[in-house]
Amino acid sequence: MPVILYFHGLPGGPEELAALPNVDGRAEIVAVDRLDIGLGLDSHAEMLNAVAQDILLTYPNRKLRLIGFSLGSVVALQLAGILKKQTLSIDLISVAAPLELGNFLPDMAGKPVFTAAAGGGWKFGALSQIQAIFAPRLPQVFFNMLFASAKPADKGLAEDPAFRAGLKNSYSWCLSKHLTGYKREVRAYVQPWADVLDDVNAPVTMWHGVEDNWSPIQMAYAVQERLGERAQLTEMAGLSHYSTLAEALPKIVDGYRAR
Repeated sequence: MPVILYFHGLPGGPEELAALPNVDGRAEIVAVDRLDIGLGLDSHAEMLNAVAQDILLTYPNRKLRLIGFSLGSVVALQLAGILKKQTLSIDLISVAAPLELGNFLPDMAGKPVFTAAAGGGWKFGALSQIQAIFAPRLPQVFFNMLFASAKPADKGLAEDPAFRAGLKNSYSWCLSKHLTGYKREVRAYVQPWADVLDDVNAPVTMWHGVEDNWSPIQMAYAVQERLGERAQLTEMAGLSHYSTLAEALPKIVDGYRAR
């Protein structure tokens, strides 16, 4: 069976997988610790190259299936352009589309963060520093802030103690230990990068909640239009951001097993 590599969202980390309730096949998935691999590097491009080299050294000549969640979908797509010969397929869950493909920001829960990052200057740095203070010191407060506008399916997940604990750990890990990497990646996301989609050769399957207010479903439509016949979209009625992750992941792994 090919290696299944998972790229977490932001803020987030490998603990995302541990947070998901009753996800069969989780043990078969390798969560790529890209913020650790990119520690101390100056640019997003350097991080991508370091992660690609780590994958090539760890899994030489192995076929790869890439899974990207939220902002991790951006990294999955970017790495697919580097790891072309080894990438069999890409699954994007709650995909974060290039912002230049549509007027998405007004409908995104993370609008203040992305707007500040796009504007440059001190605002994004200050906002990130506030996040870095709250996430490890007041994890429940930070969690509640992020889920304040959550849709019903995500709110239901938020009631699960294991889900809350896993996400709070991943938020704290990301913002306290890897704040520089987090800021670097968010800044890279808000810059134009749609041309990356033109270099993706592997088939892409997108899984997107119709009720997603973190990555609005219009993002999935825009990515599908840009990729054309290389992409297919599964719309998940009644689901939002993390609820789509919990629902889609076992379906993806079951699909891999069946091939």
